[in-house]
Amino acid sequence: MEDTFQIPVIYQGKELEFDAQLLQLGYSRKIQVDIYGSIIFLEKDDEGNYRAILADIQNESKVDRGLIKAIVQALEAILK
Repeated sequence: MEDTFQIPVIYQGKELEFDAQLLQLGYSRKIQVDIYGSIIFLEKDDEGNYRAILADIQNESKVDRGLIKAIVQALEAILK
């Protein structure tokens, strides 16, 4: 099962949208998000909180951690 959707985010006073895809991997689910060409995976940890995993460690400095946090908060609001 693979579903695509948009995650709307307000970050630093700007309205942004990011392409996301729900990936079903056996019994687990991950959400793949494209942040300006850098791919991150969001998955729930044992406590039920989302954690972000960067697909390409070489792009780590290009991804704004505050933006990732805003994306996670927007995703949690969507999934309530």
